[in-house]
Amino acid sequence: MPKAVRYVCLPGSRFTGSTLLGSLLNEHPDCASIGAATGLIRRTDLSTYRCSCGELFRECEFWNHIAARTRALGHPVNVFETNFWNTHLRLSRNHLVNGVLARSLGWEPLTRLRDGVVGRAPGAKAAISRMAWNTWSLASAVLER
Repeated sequence: MPKAVRYVCLPGSRFTGSTLLGSLLNEHPDCASIGAATGLIRRTDLSTYRCSCGELFRECEFWNHIAARTRALGHPVNVFETNFWNTHLRLSRNHLVNGVLARSLGWEPLTRLRDGVVGRAPGAKAAISRMAWNTWSLASAVLER
């Protein structure tokens, strides 16, 4: 059984200071900030996109290490794909349908009802398990670094 990984995830919205907070926390030797860990947006041209370290994203030593390490852990994270990382729950290829199936519906009783129905589907259980293992793999790889 893999060792549990203890970490804190601080999600932020645009223009809230989350990038500044991540940069400041990243200065501490026991902290790691990986920015927007949801994958690059679809319009990103990976042949020219630069990592915050200044290297081309696909040539960045850090991200190449993370990709290799997650593969070695048996749960590879697709860090070089745009629009979606496999650390997020995808129950449908349609982003609107996926939002309805996976995100808060804005009213807790309705969200719980939806989760109870969707959660019984074998495909949903498998997707949740894959997402969890991929998230574990990403967290392990980043925190080992």
